[in-house]
Parts: sequence; C-alpha cells; structure tokens
Amino acid sequence: MNFILRTITILSVLIATEAFAGKILYIGDSHSTAPFAPFGSRMNELLRTLSGAEVSFHSRCGSTVNWWYQGTAGKCGFFDQEPTGEAEGGMIKPAPDLVTMLDKFKPTFLFVQLGANYKQGDDWASLAKKDIPKLVDDISKRAIPCLWVGPPDYRLPINPEEAALSLKRRNELIEAIRLTVEPACTFVDSTTMTRYPSVGGDGYHYSSKEGIPAGLAWAETVFNQLVTSIYKE
Repeated sequence: MNFILRTITILSVLIATEAFAGKILYIGDSHSTAPFAPFGSRMNELLRTLSGAEVSFHSRCGSTVNWWYQGTAGKCGFFDQEPTGEAEGGMIKPAPDLVTMLDKFKPTFLFVQLGANYKQGDDWASLAKKDIPKLVDDISKRAIPCLWVGPPDYRLPINPEEAALSLKRRNELIEAIRLTVEPACTFVDSTTMTRYPSVGGDGYHYSSKEGIPAGLAWAETVFNQLVTSIYKE
C-alpha cells in the first residue's frame, strides 16, 4: 500500500477513535529519549501545544512493553516529564509501572512509540506477538483511544543476503505489531515516513547530525497527519 493510500486508510479509522481534550500519556523507547532523540524531543514539544492537553511523557532507551510492567531499568537513557514541572533525564531509572499510570493519571489518549527493540534473535515477530498483548488488553479494557507508532527505517547491512533477511524480518515484525495492536490502537508504519541516511550515525538512531532532520520530520508528520486528527478540543 503506498503512503497516500495508507494515510487515507489510517485517517478513516481515526474518525471513530477521536480523543477529546484532556490527558495524554506517552511511553517510548530510545527514539523518544530526549534530548538525544529528535522524534521524542519534537513530539513532546508538539503534544504540549495542543489546546487543553496535559502531557505525561516517559521514555526508556531499550524498552519493550514488558519493561513498563516489570519496572526494568536500562542503561542507555531515560526521559520523564509530567504536565507541570521540569523534565528529568539521565542514564538509568526503572520504567514507571504502566498500570499505575493508566489508573492514576487516567489518560484520555495513549501514545505508544515501541517496537524497535524486538529486533533480536531469529524471529522478531514472535517476540512482539508474545509481549504486546498485555498492553493491548489494558487499553481495550479501559477503552482509551490509542496511537501506536512503530519502528522507523534503519540502515540495512551491506551484504545483499543479510540485507534481504533483515528486510524480511523487519516487514514481518511490522505486520505482527499491526495485527496485534489493531483495532485497539491505530498503528503507524514509520518505515513509510522515514529513510535512514546512507552515512553517519549508528545505523538505527536518528540522533546524529545526518539523522536529526529525518527524525524531526518523522515527528512532525505523525503529529500533523495523525495526532491532530485524533485529538479534538
């Protein structure tokens, strides 16, 4: 499905899943860990421009869904900012308990940016399908409008066979996440919105000087085409 058709399809789903002005809960991985991640840095700023929004923003580098249930602490960065007060960032801090946040903060819109850290082992899709359903169940039980932003593009290996295998696993992972989170969440295939630079960076993150423009554009595309369609005053 090309980008325009995919966008039209997503927007048609959003008509039935509007979130009205109120509390936005955001959880994400390294692509959201400000100030190093342009996507998360920009999205945090943009969400706070929405009229009437109260944004509780949290990211943990390396995280999968399970981290947000087990209080796992990674070693590569975190970022937290509540609706009021200063942001807190650093290298090591356990992920806050997601169920507690859902029940205490009571979000009217949930923004999830997770998926890249299932890229390990031989079967990325199976890891995602085992880990994600508990969050989907909690979202469904609470009937929270949800946007799930999947992993972005990354630089494929130079070896053609390795590149083909990596691309196959990536596509299987994206489809597995989509099938698992829909219809509880609207799923965004970020590979349709991103192209990792051919030089610079580590091949995965958009925090290098070459990757920052693409990371910022990714956030602005998601916000302008999707978030503003879900969130209504």
